[in-house]
Amino acid sequence: ATSLFPKYNSLESISFIEVEISNKYHFNDNGEHNVVFEILDSVTSIDELAFAYCYALTEINIPNSITNISDKAFEKCVNLKSVTIPDSITSIGKSAFKECYSLTEINIPNSVTSIGDGAFSWCSGLTSVTLSNNITNIAPSTFSSCALTNIAIPHSVTSIGRWAFQSCDFTNITIPQSVVSIHEESFKSCDKLTSITVSELNEVYDSRNNCNAIIETETNTLIKGCNNTIIPNSVTSIGDYAFAGNSSLTEIYIPNSITIIGEKAFYYCRGLTEIVIPDSVTSISGYAFYYCTSLTSVTLSKNIKVIGGDAFSGCDNLPVIDNIRYADTYLIKPIDKTLTTYTIKEGTTYIGSNAFASCSGLTEIIIPYSVTRIGNWAFQFCRSLTSITSYAIIAPSFSFYAFESISSNGILYYPQGSDYSNWMKTNSYSLGYYNWTSQEIEVPTEETTE
Repeated sequence: ATSLFPKYNSLESISFIEVEISNKYHFNDNGEHNVVFEILDSVTSIDELAFAYCYALTEINIPNSITNISDKAFEKCVNLKSVTIPDSITSIGKSAFKECYSLTEINIPNSVTSIGDGAFSWCSGLTSVTLSNNITNIAPSTFSSCALTNIAIPHSVTSIGRWAFQSCDFTNITIPQSVVSIHEESFKSCDKLTSITVSELNEVYDSRNNCNAIIETETNTLIKGCNNTIIPNSVTSIGDYAFAGNSSLTEIYIPNSITIIGEKAFYYCRGLTEIVIPDSVTSISGYAFYYCTSLTSVTLSKNIKVIGGDAFSGCDNLPVIDNIRYADTYLIKPIDKTLTTYTIKEGTTYIGSNAFASCSGLTEIIIPYSVTRIGNWAFQFCRSLTSITSYAIIAPSFSFYAFESISSNGILYYPQGSDYSNWMKTNSYSLGYYNWTSQEIEVPTEETTE
């Protein structure tokens, strides 16, 4: 929409008289003076971008003739402090009030049945909202990055979209019986949240045993936790983003019923200092503990089979041994990537994704007997690497891209009698693809390598 008054940057007031103009008016104002705007009763709709970037607008009176507030109608009206939404309004469009930083409260009447994506996102001063009892969907990003201190989710709501309440300030939420769909990131980074309750009548989700979490009943997956969550023994997986962005979380007990920790489950939990992963866990997804910067101790499951990429990247307070950072038996990456050789500690079981990627000076690597798995792109672009010695009797498994773009014509030394044929294939970025050769060697016993 184009402004009717593009040249009047200091416009202080305006009135409409009897004018036939399709019952829609567009108004943008970049002036420095406060503006209170009253829309005439003949207007039935506030069009897209009608008041967008009207920095001087402080108050808007919307008459009962209006039925629709279109997309971005008041976007970035940064000084807008007061809006009265009449009960004639049935829909509020996408980003309608986005970045209206000065709004502190909003009452959405029961006439409203639809609120678009991001309608009130980044209203950083918004602390109080009353929602219509006739909306069925809280759309993605509706209240993302608002300062809401409490929220009552109406019993009409059936779904809560991605980032709907991201980074809000409320301390408790109650999920009503009607809700059947919650996106895994709906409440991401709500780090003041201490209490979560799900209606006992809800057939899809529960908060069993007063656990202060949202659990998907059918799958026993914890999809949203908070500072006071106690994971019940009946839960089998911690879902994607379950605690993501919760910088206030300092500790969590993971019971031995858990088998899977989902992607970004504890992503950016910067207050978490220690984690013990029980032996029941077989899979940790990518970025699970990414940038848990206060983490100083990790105990890994002895039965782990899969650790996704960057699961512990950015955990810069975990132990460093001989220039390499570890999460227990998981090798994260070297601190200094310019060295020509590295000593991997005995007992290491997993060389992580991208661990030695782009170590351009690396010429030789010795893999201890304990290693069972090499992650994606672990030695990618190691173009000086010409010698790998593995003492593992059973050849460690590796992704097809573990050795992508390494140097040609190197030598693999492996235990006498062991089968390293997968390593020497000539396809899928195995060593044979780069014309490496192999040579059997006698392997020292575990005692001599310790």
